[in-house]
Amino acid sequence: MAEPLYRLAPDLRWAVEPTGLILFDLRTDRTWRLDYPHAALWDLLSRGYRSDRLERSLGAIAGLEVRATRRLLRETLDTWCAEGLILKEGSDG
Repeated sequence: MAEPLYRLAPDLRWAVEPTGLILFDLRTDRTWRLDYPHAALWDLLSRGYRSDRLERSLGAIAGLEVRATRRLLRETLDTWCAEGLILKEGSDG
């Protein structure tokens, strides 16, 4: 089975700040602040990294063990999908 691909929601824009990122939803004017390591994960997603590469890269960037990296990745991607920040390949968006 192919690993999932996540993409950024089309109506979002983001800007780099000294300690992370700020996201802007053009439809709702809602904003989110992403601090490290979530900002690094966002950057990796914006580059089109698939799940296995996301896991390896995030673990290296954040200095986390495999289990902690997987938990952070799963929880963050699930939350971002639920909030409409990212779309999972094949989902309606």
